[in-house]
Amino acid sequence: MGVSFEGRFPANIWGDILQISNNNTGADPTLRNISDGRGDDTPLQLSTLTTRVKANTDGQVFDVCNVAGDVMLSVNTITNKITAGDGVTFTGDGGGLTGIGGVYAQENEIQPAGSAGAGVGYTLEHPSYMVGMDGYMNPHSPNFGNYYDVVSGSIMVYIPKHYVKITTDNIYTYKSIYDYDNETLASNDGYFLPRCFIDGDEIVRGYFRDKYPHNSIENNVAVSKKNMIPITSSGAVTGYGFANCTANGQTPTNNLGGSLAVAKSRGDDFYNATIFHDMDLFFIAKAHSRASTATYCAYKDVLPYFPKGNNNNALRDANDVTVFYTTAGNADYAQRALAGSGVPFAKTTHNGQECGIADLNGNISRPAIGLTSDGTDLYVLKESIAFKDLINSTSDANGAFNITNFDSIGANPSGFTQINGTAGYAVLGNGTNQVFSGETDRTQPNYKMTNVGLPLPSGYSSSGTDDFGKDGIYVPTAFPNHLCVLWGLYWAGSFQAGLLGRFMNSSITTNGGSHGTGACLSNV
Repeated sequence: MGVSFEGRFPANIWGDILQISNNNTGADPTLRNISDGRGDDTPLQLSTLTTRVKANTDGQVFDVCNVAGDVMLSVNTITNKITAGDGVTFTGDGGGLTGIGGVYAQENEIQPAGSAGAGVGYTLEHPSYMVGMDGYMNPHSPNFGNYYDVVSGSIMVYIPKHYVKITTDNIYTYKSIYDYDNETLASNDGYFLPRCFIDGDEIVRGYFRDKYPHNSIENNVAVSKKNMIPITSSGAVTGYGFANCTANGQTPTNNLGGSLAVAKSRGDDFYNATIFHDMDLFFIAKAHSRASTATYCAYKDVLPYFPKGNNNNALRDANDVTVFYTTAGNADYAQRALAGSGVPFAKTTHNGQECGIADLNGNISRPAIGLTSDGTDLYVLKESIAFKDLINSTSDANGAFNITNFDSIGANPSGFTQINGTAGYAVLGNGTNQVFSGETDRTQPNYKMTNVGLPLPSGYSSSGTDDFGKDGIYVPTAFPNHLCVLWGLYWAGSFQAGLLGRFMNSSITTNGGSHGTGACLSNV
C-alpha cells in the first residue's frame, strides 16, 4: 500500500508524483510516457486514445499478477514470447504468431512415445462438423486430440502423419512431421511412412478414428459413444445389426462386407477402418510402451505391455485381473461388453491414457479392409484407391474385394505352416527374431507385408513372445476367396487376442454376434 500525501509538503513529495509532460495541457491523442517528478520515464505510455507499454530496456516488461503476486501473464521483448501462468507460451516474430508452446502441442504433431498424449495430436484444419473437445490441444488433457462429430454425436481421435522405424532387434520408434520434412529424409534414416497415410495416391495430414467401436444406432446412423451396446454383423440383437444403419442412402448387409456401408451412414467421407490403420495403432503402442513408465502408459504394469481388453470370456482381461468390463446385457452374448466400459479405462486404449482409442483388444472383432485373397494368393489394396470410395463389391471399379484394385504379394509370403496343413494359430514372436520387416520402399512386398501385419517367415512360432503380446493369427488350410480379415479377435480370444490378433478364415459373407466395426476419416 502506498503512502498518503496528507499533511506533507510538496517539496517532500514532488519526485513521487507521476505526470504526463505536455506543457501543462494534459493528455491528448499523442502517446507520451508517464514520468515521475524527476523526469524519469516509466515504460507506461498514455494518450486519450490508447495505452502502451514500451520497454526502456528489453526483457520481461509487462506482468499481470493475481492477489498473491503470482505472475499470470508476462511479455518478454527479448524472446518475443507471451507466457501465461500455466506455462503456455505464444511466440511471435513481429509479423504474427509463429508458435504455441508450453502445455499445448504443435498442430499436426504426434506426441512422442513415452510422453503425455503419446500417439495422438490435433489439427486446426478439418471438416467443419468435427469440433475439438475441451482441452483438445493440451497433451495432459483426457480430451487431447479428441473431436466431437456434431452431426452424429460420435467421438473420434486424431492421429497425425508420422514415420515409423523397425530395427532387426524389434525396436520400434516413430517420428513426427517436425522431425522430418518429407518421406525421403525419413527413409534415409530408416523410417517408413505408414500405409494408412496414403489415400487415393494422396499423402494425408492425418486421420480421425472412432474412439469406441460403432456401438449405437441413432436415426439409422452408426455412432461411436461410450457405454453403448456394440452393433454387429449378425443383427441378433434387435435394432443393433449392420442392416439397421440406413442413413445417407445406405443399404448395408448383415455380414462383413456390409461394414463399408455402415461407416458411410455417417457421411460420404467416412470409411471402415482399414487393416493399415489397425497396424498403425500397433506401431504406436509398441513404440510407446517401450519408451514409457506407467505414468504415461497405464498398461505398462502388467505383461504383455499392450492395451488390455475384454478377452477372457468373463468380462475381464486374460493377463491383467484388475481390468474388467460391463456386460452389454444380451442373454446370448453375456460376455460381450458395452463399448468403452473397461476399468481402468486408460489400460484399454492404444496409448495407455484417457485420450486414446479404446477396445482394440478383444470384445468385438473388426473387419480390416485392405488385405484379401482370390483363394490362392494374398493381395494388398493399391495406393491409388481412395478409402472413402470403397464399396462392398467384388466387381465394381471401387469394389473393396475386386482383385483388380489390389497388388499380389504371393500365395503365402509369411510361410504359414497351416496352409495346406492343419489350421491353427501362428503366434507372433519367435525368440529374438525380427517379426515385421520395416521396409521403407513402398514398392516392395515387405513394405506391404509390414503394413498389413504379415510377419516374416521366421517371425512367429507356436507360443509367441510377450514382446508381441503373444497375439495369434488364426490361419486356415487355405485362404478363402474374398478374404475379409477379422482384427482384434473377440471376448473369448484369450491370450491370442490383442492389437495383432486376427482371423484369416473369414470372408465378406461371414457374419456373427462378435463382429463389429468402426469408422475412420482422412484429413486431406
